Amino acid sequence: MNKKVKKDKEELAIRKIDESPIKNFGYFLIKGIFNKLGVEFHLYLLDKIEKEAISTYDSLLNMVSAKIINPCSTI
Repeated sequence: MNKKVKKDKEELAIRKIDESPIKNFGYFLIKGIFNKLGVEFHLYLLDKIEKEAISTYDSLLNMVSAKIINPCSTI
């Protein structure tokens, strides 16, 4: 009987892991696209010219990521 209970618990744990409805990869895909386009380099140069205290790249990446992940959000 103990073996059956243990087996049932293991099957339930596996089922819970497999049935996860949300798969969110966050901003990794967006950051990869930004890196391929060379956005960081160009915005870094812009920050140096304008002597900005806040990173334009980080701000833009956060805003674009938030809008793609949750399109209904207001930024």
